[in-house]
Amino acid sequence: MDEVLKRANLTRSDLLKLLYDDEISGCVSRRAAAVMGNPWHIEGDSTDWLYAAVSAVYEDAVRVMMQALWIGSSIGELIWQDGEQKTIRAVVPRVIEQFKSDADGNLVWKSPNGGEVAVIPEKVLRGAVNVNKTNPYGDALLSRVYWAWFAKNYAEQFWNKFAERHASPLTVIKSAVNTANRDEAQRDLAALAAAGSQAVADGVVAMSDQDSIEFVEANNDGAAHEKYTRHQIQRIQKTLLGRVLTSELETGSRAAQETDDGFTQSIADADLTFV
Repeated sequence: MDEVLKRANLTRSDLLKLLYDDEISGCVSRRAAAVMGNPWHIEGDSTDWLYAAVSAVYEDAVRVMMQALWIGSSIGELIWQDGEQKTIRAVVPRVIEQFKSDADGNLVWKSPNGGEVAVIPEKVLRGAVNVNKTNPYGDALLSRVYWAWFAKNYAEQFWNKFAERHASPLTVIKSAVNTANRDEAQRDLAALAAAGSQAVADGVVAMSDQDSIEFVEANNDGAAHEKYTRHQIQRIQKTLLGRVLTSELETGSRAAQETDDGFTQSIADADLTFV
């Protein structure tokens, strides 16, 4: 059982929404590109047909396998095509929660009517990371960054509110009340406030010599929000890439970049071995 998913009341498929986050998507795409861009070939004679068949589904198959890295397990249905050579026409991702393993470790499909159907091994492409009895759906890398994503997402919402509130200076209007009538005074102040608000847009306001207006800039530039968000981004990068990118550091160096490249290659090699 994944403790993060249990506490957050999420399924494995729910984790896939994290891939829509720009930072997480960038990290995942970086790892996927390292695998996709790796040249491959098939050894042997008369393998042109086989190379063509594999090339047609290679990218989809790799994405299904790498999904297991992100959510712990993945299933891709193999759609076969009959012909002179029986080949795979497509690899279609399936919802992992629709499957489970029986006592013997065989894959079982859970039908909507509550029944269970044994899955023919030749019909699926299956990926799994550290699957065991206590954690049957494996270790999900995205669950490790869930709380960092959660904190980053809400920090950005607060940042948007801060920017909206303090992007323009605060307009302060001081006015002398020239009437003893409370209602009239409130109407006059409301009209003056409306004029001040319009002045921000138009840049022009008219008032008597008894009134004054000033624009007060925010004395907080939101650095705390920025620092907090950067911290969450670095947490995400360390988990998904193994280190923080030099572009996210306050200072960078050639040595740090070379270290980054070394980590990138090590992770790419591990991903290639897994796939």
